[in-house]
Amino acid sequence: MKIYGNKPPETTEIGGGTRKTVKTSKEKDTTTGKATGDMVNISGGGRAIEEIRNTLTGLPETRDERVAAVSSAIKDGTYKVSPENIASKMLQEMM
Repeated sequence: MKIYGNKPPETTEIGGGTRKTVKTSKEKDTTTGKATGDMVNISGGGRAIEEIRNTLTGLPETRDERVAAVSSAIKDGTYKVSPENIASKMLQEMM
């Protein structure tokens, strides 16, 4: 591990991924005119997780059409439960 003083190293690419640098402060160094302050590096994997989280957040909690179809099938007595499918899923969950 290298210690770079108060500033983190410039953005680098690690393990084939890319990193995004986010500055958390808008203070400027009076001598250089460049922004200084805390920085956070977000890896490519971190961004992918953020995108997945945003996608999941946008999805509805229930699929209303599917719930209505199953409810209707149960009321009509046409809903069929497959013991083979249930046993298969239970075995998959156990593995």
